[in-house]
Amino acid sequence: MPIDLKSGTAGAMRSLHQFMFDKKLRFAVRFDENQLAQFEVHVRTTLGGDVTHRLRSHPWYLAGLRPKRLVDNG
Repeated sequence: MPIDLKSGTAGAMRSLHQFMFDKKLRFAVRFDENQLAQFEVHVRTTLGGDVTHRLRSHPWYLAGLRPKRLVDNG
């Protein structure tokens, strides 16, 4: 499962999007200052590829959870 760690509330996540495109993955997790959220991402990579994937955003304090707990619904 790809995991991205951000130092603030926003970021371009260019390397994550490129990785998702290259590996044809559909789900990733991000840790940052934002509240818990999940959404579909539709972007064009810096190399021109279109990528769509689901991104679940978690606040930093949840980083210690086991990976299965991060992707469970609820």
